[in-house]
Amino acid sequence: MGIDASCLHVCSDTHVSDERASEEPLLYEQSGCVSSCSSRETAGTVNDGGGSREQRQVSVMYREEKGMKLARQAEILKIIHTYDIETQEELARKLVQHGFEVTQATVSRDIREMKLTKVTGENGRLHYTLLQKQDQDTAGRYVRVLKDAVLSIDTAENLLIIKTVSGMAMAAAAVLDEMDWGEIAGTIAGDNTIFCAIRTKDEALWVMDKLRKMLETF
Repeated sequence: MGIDASCLHVCSDTHVSDERASEEPLLYEQSGCVSSCSSRETAGTVNDGGGSREQRQVSVMYREEKGMKLARQAEILKIIHTYDIETQEELARKLVQHGFEVTQATVSRDIREMKLTKVTGENGRLHYTLLQKQDQDTAGRYVRVLKDAVLSIDTAENLLIIKTVSGMAMAAAAVLDEMDWGEIAGTIAGDNTIFCAIRTKDEALWVMDKLRKMLETF
């Protein structure tokens, strides 16, 4: 296609004497010809970086999905340790009450992955539980979650400030809650930061040291 000599191309780094062009430096249209430097630059940026940006988005979505799954499964352990849960429907209702949006298929898959077992309780009712070996396996999985998630641990008075990989803070906080250490009063998780309230300053230092050693040992 030929270039109309009357078509004026305007870029921010090109000197143009035409007052109309200086007033409209991004786009100038004449006789059906449109030249837009900013549009071309934007398109070039999208084409050059689109793939890597898409990969980063997929990676973030994967980490968030993985973190939510681990947090949900940690909550399931807390629920079955607190209540006698006999059916998947009961477990799903408890999860919803605790803030987790779940389907029956999700709960069923979690039960299989966690290898939950039904046993008869003192009241004669069946309920879900973890056997001792499975409990040990779960402890090992929790340590792996912390190793994958935690980037740094620091203290501020009686608080632990734990930095994590983006999207993994909730899962790591759920693990800390499930460990049920008496020194930990509670946790609050954002996207990549956990505030962990410890009962005293001395215990905060002890918990930080214990966590660091645990992550280095396993």
